[in-house]
Amino acid sequence: SRLLDFPLVHKLGQSSYSFYIYHFIIMYWLAWGLLHLVSAEITANYPLLLSLLLAVVSVPLTFVVAQLSYQAVERPMIGWGARLRLQRK
Repeated sequence: SRLLDFPLVHKLGQSSYSFYIYHFIIMYWLAWGLLHLVSAEITANYPLLLSLLLAVVSVPLTFVVAQLSYQAVERPMIGWGARLRLQRK
């Protein structure tokens, strides 16, 4: 599939573990904030629109957080693990 050849999809594949970890947390806090900002009447009348808004905000935000986590945490730990493995040989 050509979709899998896009650089953005490759980046997501790199940090997919972080994405899965962070997405629920970010989505939860965004939903919590949204429910405190939006009235119950609007929430009841437009659930699909609010869910779409939540997805449009949470997915890119999670992507950025996952990329930062991959660069700052995962890559250094992968390198550290590789060096440790070489030292034990």
